[in-house]
Amino acid sequence: MAGPFLVDWPVSGRLAVMSRPTGGDALVRALHGLRRKGVDALVCALTEGERDLLGLAAEPEIARDAGLAYIDFPIADFSVPDLDDLAELAAKLAVRLRSGDFIVAHCRGGIGRSGIVASAALIALGATAEQAMELVSEARGVPAPETEEQRALLRRLAERPARF
Repeated sequence: MAGPFLVDWPVSGRLAVMSRPTGGDALVRALHGLRRKGVDALVCALTEGERDLLGLAAEPEIARDAGLAYIDFPIADFSVPDLDDLAELAAKLAVRLRSGDFIVAHCRGGIGRSGIVASAALIALGATAEQAMELVSEARGVPAPETEEQRALLRRLAERPARF
């Protein structure tokens, strides 16, 4: 498990991205470790099939047992979610961040799909799409999200009338 990589934005809470937690027998330790680091909510952008393949099938239950709010937001690898669904998630994450929560988003590598989620949350907090992607990329140390389609979706999200 790499990360969490903290994203720098002036808000009461903290936002981070990370690669998938270690699966199988190590999953309990990994998720309890996140809680000990102060993480309040975990957003998983993996599909159910990927979770099964990676030994993360029990992630929702283990996360809740560890005291983490678990938010399932599956996005196919190198793909994009529905814009309305992303806007709804971003608004919910922004509320949690404003209330002081520490939220970590993960996918497989902690770049593309988790980059979409984190960037969308930043947009809901008032960042431009370019600012959001730059901040997440800086935190992760690589360009995030990965594809032009993912970046275009975030630009469309930022152009929507504010409903946050």
